[in-house]
Amino acid sequence: MLFNSYNFLALFLPLALVFYWLVARLPLEWGRKAALVLISLVFYGLGASRFLPVLGLSILINFAASKVIQHRVDRDRPTMLAVSVGVVLNLLLLFYYKYAEATLSFLHVDLGLTGFEVPNILLPLAISFYTFQQIGYLVDVSRKRTRSGGLLSHLGFVLFFPAMISGPIVKHSETVPQMSGRLLRIEAGYNIAIGLMIFAIGMFKKTVIADSISLYTSPVVEAVGAGGHPGFVDAWMVAFLYVLQIYFDFSGYSDMAIGVARMFGIILPLNFHSPLKSDGFVEIWRRWHMSLGRWVQTYIFQPLSVPMARFAMNRDLDGVAFNTFSTYLPTITAMVVLGVWHGPGLNYALFGLMNGVFMTVNELWAHYQKQRRKRLGIKKVPTTLSRIALARGLTVLAFVLSHVPFQSLTFEATLHMFGAMAGFSVTSPEIEAVLTAWPFGLAGAAIMLLLGYLAIFLLPNTQQIMGRFNPCLEWDKWSKVGHAKLHWEWKMRLPYAVLTGLIFFVGFAFIARGSLNFIYFGF
Repeated sequence: MLFNSYNFLALFLPLALVFYWLVARLPLEWGRKAALVLISLVFYGLGASRFLPVLGLSILINFAASKVIQHRVDRDRPTMLAVSVGVVLNLLLLFYYKYAEATLSFLHVDLGLTGFEVPNILLPLAISFYTFQQIGYLVDVSRKRTRSGGLLSHLGFVLFFPAMISGPIVKHSETVPQMSGRLLRIEAGYNIAIGLMIFAIGMFKKTVIADSISLYTSPVVEAVGAGGHPGFVDAWMVAFLYVLQIYFDFSGYSDMAIGVARMFGIILPLNFHSPLKSDGFVEIWRRWHMSLGRWVQTYIFQPLSVPMARFAMNRDLDGVAFNTFSTYLPTITAMVVLGVWHGPGLNYALFGLMNGVFMTVNELWAHYQKQRRKRLGIKKVPTTLSRIALARGLTVLAFVLSHVPFQSLTFEATLHMFGAMAGFSVTSPEIEAVLTAWPFGLAGAAIMLLLGYLAIFLLPNTQQIMGRFNPCLEWDKWSKVGHAKLHWEWKMRLPYAVLTGLIFFVGFAFIARGSLNFIYFGF
């Protein structure tokens, strides 16, 4: 079930809220948690009932593994074997559903191996997200960062439906403690009002902005995937428009997830924080899909970086040589893993590789600048408008280039796009037909592009608008990052409530035009 659907908005959400807040007032320590588990099971079952057995198997494996790990932690025994078995079982389940069909197809079609049929394996809804979340949980239990609780707590942690489908990837310690205890009646109206505004902004981003941009990008992406060749201007236009589309699509989803969770009295971690305002490529990935970036940093980059740094130290390496082992190689490896997490195609591997290389270039430049300041005796280079504009411009350009493989349906389509962006092709007839059908033509696309990027760089994001109401976990820290040129805050007053209703109504009305799946639902 989609957040941007009439069934969710008009039926499921109101009924779920009434049921939950009635239970929340009961003097039961476990009542709210049980209500959330039940609501989440209904939500998942209505959208993907055929995959409930896979979800149940994953939960049972990880719950059992967490108990074994906790048992060993309590007795100060090694946990490496138990964690390894749990992680391997998770990865095997993920590999089968996400990569087995592509692997067998490669063996059968590309290598010519016979004697077996290539099965059609459907991807269970949200398997990537709940698998990564539970892998992190097992590691955290082994590191004494959290404790394995009861089955109901584990179910609440994994199944909490606002964050389950496309993130944020939360930690056990972030959500489970919020699910216990009795809530007062006054808290219902307060949390629903705040959550509804956050949700309304997210729905507006998705249905009005992102889905409108898709009218320009999707036909071209599909035509290039079918073998068409875009021209130079067409390719660059679509590349910049696609980043704009996924920006508002994923930003919109993140707002909607945080908003729905807040309606149930749960505050989620921030997952998207004006990333295109970043001054460097490393920073952009701290603010784009933040929970996934945090997961990769904690459970892939750091386990690679620490032993490789030790290896470099033992060989008396320093400077760039030391950084290569401690930072650059682990960064590229982690980003390739992140790329392949999105899918088995070469285009996703290239997407991860390009992001890793751009991050490494950013780190190399920072290292060079640091050494240069040290030689010149300069503590800090003055920040000027031209420096900021250049840094952000290059960052956005690199990000757009890195998303060409991400948007492409195949690796061949990626090559077609890059060739066109380099000026090596002219617009083919099938692409010409698509461009002719664009709403308001090329001028409409250009206006959409201009307005979209102006909104990104000038307007406050959703959390900044809702800043006085603690919109996400650790907001005190993130409120100091990515200030907007224009400042506006929502208040708990009647005119602002009317504005919330208006924004919600416009976003709701645009669903009638035909709203698309969120891009990250495919992963």
